[in-house]
Amino acid sequence: MIVFFSGTGNSEYCARYIAKLIGDDVIDSAQFIRNKQIAQLVSEKPWVFVTPTYAWKIPKVFTSFVRQSSLTGCKSAYFVMTCGGSVGGAASGALALCKEKGLRFKGLMPIVMPENLITMFKAPEPDEAEKIIEKATPVIEKAAELIKAGKPFEKLKYNFLGFLESELSNPLFYKAATNAKKFYATDECVGCGLCEQR
Repeated sequence: MIVFFSGTGNSEYCARYIAKLIGDDVIDSAQFIRNKQIAQLVSEKPWVFVTPTYAWKIPKVFTSFVRQSSLTGCKSAYFVMTCGGSVGGAASGALALCKEKGLRFKGLMPIVMPENLITMFKAPEPDEAEKIIEKATPVIEKAAELIKAGKPFEKLKYNFLGFLESELSNPLFYKAATNAKKFYATDECVGCGLCEQR
């Protein structure tokens, strides 16, 4: 079963593409997170967790979702993380989460997708974004091929820079860059979607 966190369109795109290639079901964790429900999930196929990278780690809200969910059936778990450039040392967090849940960690595959943290970075122009997605396509297909075959992803190198990014920079990032106070809607909002296009 493919479980994704719809924090970005990138992770949903990857999740649905992998599901199509391996013939598996897809579940958006947002429905459970939003309603504060504990997910009771069963899968005879490997678990595939698809998520964006938040400052070189799995987003805290998605980690909490996985931690609290009941995951029965298959014990193998793959992680696919979309990123703007690097996942840092995120694999160590994914491995720890698997150990906590009694799952066999089958690896983490980083997928470089168009940058979309517009509060910190400039989003690529449409033609540039298309090129990034085109370059990511064979990587997504490789991930699907390995999942379908039950083979592990290639082990990521975990170096000192990855440690600094994931363990030291991540807490600072959450304090400085994930505050949503500047983003709000008043009663005048009619849901037209114009603000999304700017």
